[in-house]
Amino acid sequence: MTVHVNIAKTTLSDVVDQVQAGEEVILTRDGEPVATLRGIKPAPKASERRKLGIWDHLNVKIPDEVFFEPDPEVEAAMDEPVGPKP
Repeated sequence: MTVHVNIAKTTLSDVVDQVQAGEEVILTRDGEPVATLRGIKPAPKASERRKLGIWDHLNVKIPDEVFFEPDPEVEAAMDEPVGPKP
């Protein structure tokens, strides 16, 4: 729901409270809209794993080893092994 707030008749803390409650606030001056305030979405928690959804529409199942195991061809082309050291 959108709330119209007259700049001259409200305090900033009241407006922020409304935005935090999920309201979209339109600031008006002399009855004319001058700005819109919306809340921001919180960033995902670092502990949450991101989904790799790019493969979903292709119906391709890629094993985890492709991403986490060293590639022998790449290792052969380099002086030292690629990946974490044991």
